[in-house]
Amino acid sequence: MTSNFAGFRNGTDTDNNGLTTNTQIMSAFKPATRENVVDVIRRFADFIEKDNPEALEGIADEVNAFLDGLHDQDFFGTEGQCDPRGDHRE
Repeated sequence: MTSNFAGFRNGTDTDNNGLTTNTQIMSAFKPATRENVVDVIRRFADFIEKDNPEALEGIADEVNAFLDGLHDQDFFGTEGQCDPRGDHRE
């Protein structure tokens, strides 16, 4: 089974006032390669940091829930020692 991952492409967007701006548009799904996944995560981080800092708390809650699920499945090692949020060993 091949996984797919959404990518981005540069494009234009028109707002309610008819103004056109350059933007990044979600494009067709691409294969979930390491390069594609890292690219989307970097763009997501840039979006949070530069364009939408007020959404940080909600996004952080969702990311933590996702990482908690992976941690529960020993994705980061049996003791969570490889968790990107920090080592869970005591």
